[in-house]
Amino acid sequence: GVQTCALPIYTFEEAKTAIFEYIESWYNRRRRHSALDYKTPQQVEDEILELSNLSLRINIMQRENVQLFVSKVLT
Repeated sequence: GVQTCALPIYTFEEAKTAIFEYIESWYNRRRRHSALDYKTPQQVEDEILELSNLSLRINIMQRENVQLFVSKVLT
C-alpha cells in the first residue's frame, strides 16, 4: 500500500521531516538491501534476535547441565 501523510504540510521543514520519517521508519525498514543478502532490515533484526534468544537458551541449558553434573559428583 501507499503511505500517506495524515497531517497537512505547510512548510518546507514539515515536508522535510515527513519525508525523512517516511524513509527511515517505513521505506528503509521494508526495502530489501543487497548488503543484507536481499533481506529487509526487519528480517535481519528478527534473525539476530532469534539467534540471541537461542544462544541465551543454550547458555541456560549448559549452566543447568553443569549444575546437575556438579550436584551428582558432590553427592
